[in-house]
Amino acid sequence: MTHPELVAEVERLKKKVEADEKDCWDKAGVIGTVAGGVLVPLALAVAGFYFSGVLSRQQITSSREIASDNLRLGQYQLAAGLMKSLSSPEPRERKQAISFVFIVLPELDARRLVNTLSQSDPDTAVRSSATNALSARLTELTAEAVGSDPEQSERAVGHLSNVWKDDPQFTKSLLDAAGQQKANPRAQANTVNLLNTLDSQKLKQHSNEVSQLIRRAPADNALFQHNARMLNQKLHARE
Repeated sequence: MTHPELVAEVERLKKKVEADEKDCWDKAGVIGTVAGGVLVPLALAVAGFYFSGVLSRQQITSSREIASDNLRLGQYQLAAGLMKSLSSPEPRERKQAISFVFIVLPELDARRLVNTLSQSDPDTAVRSSATNALSARLTELTAEAVGSDPEQSERAVGHLSNVWKDDPQFTKSLLDAAGQQKANPRAQANTVNLLNTLDSQKLKQHSNEVSQLIRRAPADNALFQHNARMLNQKLHARE
């Protein structure tokens, strides 16, 4: 992707952020109007416990909605600032901004943008920084996918399956992470499940490591054994 295409991609994301920000302000304005309408009758409701209780619950609900929209608005403002830095003519500013892309943007947009920078930014240092950021993020996700935290693992598996599966380093990174968690059956099971989503060619490039993983499937876990057999069939399938 050329540098003009990179600028176009950044502009597209900026417009998306600005549109979401406007929508958030509109919603905040509506909620503010509702909250204002609640406060007046609330002040007059001191004569009845029932009405006071109802209005108090309404006020709490509105306050939560306003807080939620304020949080979203802050996120959109961060994203807008990030887009501005990534399109800066100063390489140093672009390089610094790369560190925050995966924190601020959704996974798919973040990976796409950093990947574009790694290939087409006119500055060598920025391209190198983007490449390192991609590698670090993949390593982080594969480690989380085979980790002991179920919620974190589920989220990481989702990102890997939906966003990173086509990465050339995906298989190696996942196998390396599993190799560091050999005593953790959950880690091995998650790795087998993820590898089963790949085509056989990507598996055969790491046939030794995949075979070792299959042999680690515990005999007393029927589901793990079933998935391991499926993986073994895919590994040895003829093209």
